[in-house]
Amino acid sequence: MAREERAVEFELGLVWDTGAPRPTLHRRAGELVLTFRLADGQPPTGVGRVEFFGVCAEKFGEPNDERLPEHALYGRGLHYYGAHEVVHSRWVATERASSREKLRHFIFCFKDSTFECLATSYRATAVPSTTAASLDVRPVPPTLRQRLRQRLRRR
Repeated sequence: MAREERAVEFELGLVWDTGAPRPTLHRRAGELVLTFRLADGQPPTGVGRVEFFGVCAEKFGEPNDERLPEHALYGRGLHYYGAHEVVHSRWVATERASSREKLRHFIFCFKDSTFECLATSYRATAVPSTTAASLDVRPVPPTLRQRLRQRLRRR
C-alpha cells in the first residue's frame, strides 16, 4: 500500500514578511540560494537566506497565495506563508532513480509565488540588510514561461 504524500510545516528559524517578502533565487558555486525579506522585528532585520545543497530540481512561480488551494498538497498539510517538507514525495520518488543522494522535497509558500526544490539539505541564516546588498550571488534568470507571464501582467 502506497503511503500518502503530505506536507509537514517545519520551523525554519526565520519568519518572512507575508506582505512583500520578495523571494529571489540565486546560484552560487553549485548551490541554490533563496533570499527573502524578513518580517518586522526579526533580529537582525534584513534578509533571510536559505542555502540548498545537492539540488537536483527546482520550481519557482505559481501558485500565489490566492491560488494555493489549487496545489496538489493543499489540504494535506500545505499552509499559507510557511516552510514545508513533503513526506512520501512523488517527485522525490521519480528523481530517486537518477540520484544517489537522499533527496528531500521542500516547499516555501510566499504571497506572490511558491518555491519547491529537491535537495539533500539546507542551511537558513539571517543576513543584515547592509550585507544582503553585497551578497556574491546572481539571480537565476526567469524561464520563458515566467517572462511571458510578467509581460501579460503588465498589459
